[in-house]
Amino acid sequence: MAYNIPEKYQDLTPAPTLDKKTLKKMVWISCFLQASFNYERMKACGWLWGMLPGLQKIHTNKEDLKLFVLLASQIVITGTGLNAFTQVKGWEKSDLAELVAYFESSTKDPFLKKSCIKYIYNNNLDWSKYGISKTLHAKTKGEREQDLQKIRRMLSKVGYIPYQRATYTSLKPEVTDDIRNNNSPLLISRLLYAVYRWQGTYGNQMKAEKCANRVRKLLLEMRKTQTSCFNFMIPKLALEIIESPGHYHEVMINTETMPPSFWNWFLIGYNKSKEDEDKMLAYTRVYSASKAKMSRIPAKKKMRETFKDVVE
Repeated sequence: MAYNIPEKYQDLTPAPTLDKKTLKKMVWISCFLQASFNYERMKACGWLWGMLPGLQKIHTNKEDLKLFVLLASQIVITGTGLNAFTQVKGWEKSDLAELVAYFESSTKDPFLKKSCIKYIYNNNLDWSKYGISKTLHAKTKGEREQDLQKIRRMLSKVGYIPYQRATYTSLKPEVTDDIRNNNSPLLISRLLYAVYRWQGTYGNQMKAEKCANRVRKLLLEMRKTQTSCFNFMIPKLALEIIESPGHYHEVMINTETMPPSFWNWFLIGYNKSKEDEDKMLAYTRVYSASKAKMSRIPAKKKMRETFKDVVE
């Protein structure tokens, strides 16, 4: 006989705070969360059993308790580290939305809730097609100050002048740590992480194009929202991108993503790379893709003279 799932609970009275005895009981039961693991409902039964002592006191109405049990026993998939749950291929919109809603609204474990939100934020999936929107909280003054200090440390390590001090690749450990351990990673971290991923796609043009477009998007975002940081990073980062082996340099480095002043450094980089055919080819490709849009760039005449024998 089919059971029609109600749309809401019958008893909407706020539940009392659980007493310590009940919480301790749930703690001990939680030691056996995976005892009922199976490939049909994964860890759902174990999780539900662990919460049951508290649920029985929260939902004094048996029909409400039945409803929660029915919803919570469907499927629960957990992991370690970054992902509190993993998306399963082939899920329908309702399946995914139900699981996300379960974690965000039902769990009282702050670490689990935090990890769940982090997974949704960091993942490159288009969550909007599942009816899930990404929202970020407004940072406090203290958080913003911490971010500024972190940015200053990162930028001071590599410096502004191209070909001097360290390269942006040296920031990889800090960037990776910020991406993996922060609900709202810095824009500079997201940009550099995207650059690192693009650098790892050499030989795979399909992945390279996707990563290059990601870098382009973040460059435009930084140019618009964090001008001072953008001006400090460019041209050093841009030249390192051009001189990295890869595909679609012109997607990331062009007149839309770069300020007019960058193209003077572009000429310096090109002249420094005349002993390296691969780097010269990357510079030439970037110029060829942008030359029609250089009417307002101060260095346009020098650019034409430099590339007159290379680009028609």
